Amino acid sequence: FDENSPAPDLGVDGSFWVGIERIHSAAKAFDRELWAEQRAGSERVWEILVATGSHTVNTLAKDQRMSFFQELEERGETAI
Repeated sequence: FDENSPAPDLGVDGSFWVGIERIHSAAKAFDRELWAEQRAGSERVWEILVATGSHTVNTLAKDQRMSFFQELEERGETAI
């Protein structure tokens, strides 16, 4: 898949694809701000989880994070 190639024409207006791209970009930006992984002094979710010292908490949180993006992707595919 080449992200620089034109979007496929599946019978929908091109602005639909632009909307999908913006939603995905917003979700990624939200994720980066919320988690701020390995950003010193961020005091966001990632550092709070690391401070707990619990591997279980970290694992569960990462699973939920992945579930969020999987659900976002599935909803996008359903919309298409």
